[in-house]
Amino acid sequence: MSNSFKNDINKNNGKATGASYSDAGRIAYSAAGSTYAGHGHGPAAKILAVMMAVFISLFMLTACGADKNDSSGKKEDQTEYRVAKHVNFPISPIKSMNPCNSKDEDTYFIARLVYDGLFKMDNTMTPQKDLVEDYKIGDNSVTVTLIDTEFHDGKKLKAKDVQFTIEAFKYAGKKCPYYSLVKNISSTDVQSSKKIKIYFSSSTNMGLDMLTFPILPAHRYDSAWSLAYSTGKFKMVGTGQYKYKSYNADKSLELIANKNYHGTVAENNVSFIVVSGKATAFQLVEASSLSAVVTRSIEREANVQQKKQRIIDFPGNEMEFIGFNFNNNQTYSKDIRKAVATCIDNETLIQEVYINSGMLTDSMYYYGYLGTEKGKDPYAYDTDKATTYLDRAGYTDRNDDGWVENSYGSSITLTILVNSDKERCVETAEFIQENLEAVGIHSYITRVPTKTYQGSLKNGSFDIYVGELKFDETMDLRELLVGEQQVFKSSAGSQTHNDHGGLTHSESDTESTTTNQSDKTMLSKKMNNLNYVRYYNEKTNELLDQLKSGKSIESLQKTYLKLKKQLNSDLPYYCLLQRTYGAVTSPTLEGDMDPVFDNYYNGIGSMQVKYEVAPKDDEEEGE
Repeated sequence: MSNSFKNDINKNNGKATGASYSDAGRIAYSAAGSTYAGHGHGPAAKILAVMMAVFISLFMLTACGADKNDSSGKKEDQTEYRVAKHVNFPISPIKSMNPCNSKDEDTYFIARLVYDGLFKMDNTMTPQKDLVEDYKIGDNSVTVTLIDTEFHDGKKLKAKDVQFTIEAFKYAGKKCPYYSLVKNISSTDVQSSKKIKIYFSSSTNMGLDMLTFPILPAHRYDSAWSLAYSTGKFKMVGTGQYKYKSYNADKSLELIANKNYHGTVAENNVSFIVVSGKATAFQLVEASSLSAVVTRSIEREANVQQKKQRIIDFPGNEMEFIGFNFNNNQTYSKDIRKAVATCIDNETLIQEVYINSGMLTDSMYYYGYLGTEKGKDPYAYDTDKATTYLDRAGYTDRNDDGWVENSYGSSITLTILVNSDKERCVETAEFIQENLEAVGIHSYITRVPTKTYQGSLKNGSFDIYVGELKFDETMDLRELLVGEQQVFKSSAGSQTHNDHGGLTHSESDTESTTTNQSDKTMLSKKMNNLNYVRYYNEKTNELLDQLKSGKSIESLQKTYLKLKKQLNSDLPYYCLLQRTYGAVTSPTLEGDMDPVFDNYYNGIGSMQVKYEVAPKDDEEEGE
């Protein structure tokens, strides 16, 4: 992870949240649940004892030297260390290692070590070349020339391997974790052993970020169809930094460094130890029997007991946000939306509700997306600004009763819809209600279970709703944002159009604004996909399509900045925070992991374990 990202997280007190990798490539509103975190406190004594024995034996086998700290020359100050070029991580029992159809979260992240994609995402979700020497973007295609490298079995990587992989993933369909990346690929044309042209179904459903799926060797399988449906024993063979060595379903998966890797060769070997139970993994990390555990749990700090343990925080792929119903008169007012956004104390929300497991952000997109400059929240907590926005909307506290009213004596009353099955979301709704009350806005929380919550969203039975967004590396938010124009007729019978969302005011924040209810040009004709707020803006629709048009990175950066500005102006949604995850390390681990939400083990190739060797007594030394 870049230093700038680490500084951003530290500045925002970011820690981590809990969820398991699921349904890659889809935007989802879902509860978070951790893989290795929780409240269990069983001792798991037998497992721990076995793991300690495995750990010690690994050190004896892999110790590569001693380092003495002898600055004073005194015996009591001498400490002998040994270094093990071997790191260990916990996994749950794996049902399938076949990337085509495995539903195991661990398979997905381990595959990042064994396989390479044509491109890979960096920690700003910007595509970078991986197996590609050169590429050319066409109107609805991407032509790539492959680097000269080989699979772990010694066979050369060829263009037909790319074609084969795409076919296999498409055969596997929705059960494939990479299906969302290949579903818009219409065909492929192998032009030479090292060149392939990949065609997409449309010019607005393509991009280098869709070419990050792992490439498998065609020569090892009978057909793409047979690979797609293979559920038996499976040996991972790719072009990645690590090679598959062995797997015992009850013990461990062993990987060794690929000495012929086309990139930076790993300096260590890796064991993925099968661990049962959430608490056990943290106990083993604390005892240095495991090197680290990556978790999305927001309670992970409670599992750090040793002083030398660290938590490496990194941005997750989940957003917590509120959506404003454009079909309701009060929340259609841009100034009321702005007032609501600026009255929410996000930093305190992160600290108290999310236990410092989040970071402030400036949009609904991944912070610093495509390597763009990371800006400040345009609606940062400011009750004075909130009051100003309310005043512009025509609402002030006219009778000193603590509530704002318009000139007719009517107050603002907002309903906050929240999923009662999500405890954290309910706490967020209650926090927002307190913030609204502080600036004179009445609100009522509608707590309903998941099924009713989804129905209320579709029916538009809310003013504000508390939502969760999970995205993949393609960052395609069109399901959430695309609408269809709905034009209202004015009292004179003529159609009206207004680019400011029904608010006739200039860009200056000092001018007053009014809402013309017959001029709701930003109201969508119907609820599309996940656009529950019924937001419409033709310019937004165009920018969203341009962002998925596969253009150059520089062009996409410009498009994204325009889109971010437009969304922050229209404010259909307000992002409360971007959740953060963390890697909890053992006391003896040296070197930094550089985890990314879709690549937990990124950067582990130079890590090692340094442990203190118990000194021999005088009698033993004299023998």
